[in-house]
Amino acid sequence: MKRDLIKIQKRLVQIEEEVYGLKEILNEYFTEEEQTVLRYEASIGRNGTRLEELKGEELEQYAAECRKYLRFGEEVEDCLAGRLEQTTAVWVRNVPDLLKEAGCGDMDLYITQKHLRNILHNSSENISQNHYHNIELRQLKQLPELLSEPVAILTTKEHPGTMTVVLDAQDRQKNPLIVPIKMNGAAFYRKSRVEANCILSVYGKENIIRYMEKASKENGILFLDKNKSIGLGRKPLHLRQFLNTNASINKIQQPEENVNALDEIFPEISKEFLEKYKEEGKEMPRESNEFPRKGL
Repeated sequence: MKRDLIKIQKRLVQIEEEVYGLKEILNEYFTEEEQTVLRYEASIGRNGTRLEELKGEELEQYAAECRKYLRFGEEVEDCLAGRLEQTTAVWVRNVPDLLKEAGCGDMDLYITQKHLRNILHNSSENISQNHYHNIELRQLKQLPELLSEPVAILTTKEHPGTMTVVLDAQDRQKNPLIVPIKMNGAAFYRKSRVEANCILSVYGKENIIRYMEKASKENGILFLDKNKSIGLGRKPLHLRQFLNTNASINKIQQPEENVNALDEIFPEISKEFLEKYKEEGKEMPRESNEFPRKGL
């Protein structure tokens, strides 16, 4: 037994030396920013690399984003391995500009460990074998990046205070991935209560056409990317068919119910005061900001 352990120890030393040598080679050929990008791309299983297209300032900016993406991936691994405190949420990223313009407060995005495990259906089986929502672990680690470039952002009257982000990605059954987000809430992170936009799940939406049509009828399509389509097997859904809504191409459309929020919040205020308020160029308060909803 002792001889076997000695052999293992010697092999570990050899591996450490090999790793050190490989790091020296990487340091010689790649900058710190390039290595950060390569680490992130390896973590999500990306085919190829963006290093071929990124140079100078663009590379520095993307590397800075990749550090944040890697942070999320590490917290996911810690969650699944049971290394996190049971009460803490998992930090996903800062709120992307598009989501902020669509109604999310300037609060970071979080997800509870329970919701995270439900997405991957983590059990006693090997994590890499689990695809509960037909989402692989590597794909989930790409979530922060996918949220920054969505296909569409929707709201429905059925779920007030929640926006749904349609990602430019599919599950294993080729269904478009959607992310429902409870806006302007709160989460418990590292022993502290923090204001948060709370991710409720990530999953493939089977009836995405019907779902978008419903949002369209309710003027709930807040954003559409005209240059993208939603893959539905061999028949991609081109988003141009929804451009007859109030949503402008590649622009944010504020929810209709927020336009005259001040009238709804303070009905006793006279019309004369409201007109004067608007003439002075003051920003109209929004219900979601003035009265934060309870989070997870």
